Amino acid sequence: MRVRDRGPGFPEHLLCGGPQRFRTGAAGTGLGRGLTIAVGQAGVIGAGLRFENPEGGGARAVLDLGTPPAPDP
Repeated sequence: MRVRDRGPGFPEHLLCGGPQRFRTGAAGTGLGRGLTIAVGQAGVIGAGLRFENPEGGGARAVLDLGTPPAPDP
């Protein structure tokens, strides 16, 4: 699943190290606890969550639920 906006994109520190529990963005950026919680919840269900600044601007979060395991024969 992909979620994209048309804003200024994610800050470089978030792209390099992911959201950090006690670090927030500059005032008014909306980078608070939500992304850290989302990463934790993705881990609980075995999914991956990555953050990107796509070409053309904006920010994109990609949730990868992976491939389900093959059924037992």
